[in-house]
Amino acid sequence: MPGAPAGSYADYLAWRSGRDYTAALARWREVLRGFDTPSRKLSIISCYFPSGSSGEERQAAKFRFLKGFFPHLIALAKTREFILCGDINIAHQQIDLKNWRGNQKNSGFLPEERAWMTRLHRNICAPVINSKRCTS
Repeated sequence: MPGAPAGSYADYLAWRSGRDYTAALARWREVLRGFDTPSRKLSIISCYFPSGSSGEERQAAKFRFLKGFFPHLIALAKTREFILCGDINIAHQQIDLKNWRGNQKNSGFLPEERAWMTRLHRNICAPVINSKRCTS
């Protein structure tokens, strides 16, 4: 099935209204069958992580979020596999950021944030997909 045409949101809505929802749902169920079974539990987590770029208060809120979210992921990993994706607002490694040298003191590439990502990889071993590659 071809994707939505490039254009305005109105064009997208018009395109979408012509789609067969029942057929699409049946196709997705077929594709995803077997991913989450009694013997294999799989969750896909789409999450927006707070940005701390607007100031110290927002950065503090981001650190609180990271501190609270990590134990939740650890607990979840004990009961099921998961894929964490979304707008994580952290560039983990230098390769993830075009201007990494200039961003070492900026939110999204702070040593504490990068260490959080390293802990996530080491303790959970879940795939992490950052939907926004940082380009600044």
